[in-house]
Amino acid sequence: MVEKGLMLSVVTYNALINGYCERGMMEDALDVVELMESRNVSPNTRTYNELIHGFCKKNVHKAMGVFHKMLEGRVSPSVVTYNSLIDGQCRSGNFESAKRVGEARELFDSLEEKGVDANMVMYTALIDGYCKTDKLEEAKLILEKMLSKSCLPNTSTFNALIHCLCTDGKLSEAMLLEKKNGGEGSADYSHHRYDLDS
Repeated sequence: MVEKGLMLSVVTYNALINGYCERGMMEDALDVVELMESRNVSPNTRTYNELIHGFCKKNVHKAMGVFHKMLEGRVSPSVVTYNSLIDGQCRSGNFESAKRVGEARELFDSLEEKGVDANMVMYTALIDGYCKTDKLEEAKLILEKMLSKSCLPNTSTFNALIHCLCTDGKLSEAMLLEKKNGGEGSADYSHHRYDLDS
């Protein structure tokens, strides 16, 4: 196409980047970004989202580097950007897990001033991250915040909390949470509160 004098658009480059990212070929994806920039095609939010999502599967530190480059380039992050980063940080599962969850929380706390509403993916990722780093009280607080914002939990949210409670030996609280969830995701959210201690 290029040899025939046709100029590729950002949409075409993004499709190429997506293909490489889906296959875990991140260096090739970065080569495409370099190529597009050399041809005066600027990366957009979708470009960075593809890279961030791809890196979050393998190296969340590099994903954060891409995020900072995105901000430096004055490209606006989207809800998808934050979903990928917060979930990726909380799933990193390495010796720096607690640090990663802390970074995810910083991102999460910055959303309001950016005018981005946290969604169920972000809340659940953060709850799961806190549970995996033995910070049950923080996980409970995030659940309370989630409900106060009328953001409804899903099965993954409850599974993370119930597993954490069981691991912590708080079986009665785990059973209480399961009951309040109705066993089938039919919890009563009318008061937007879960008092796990009662």
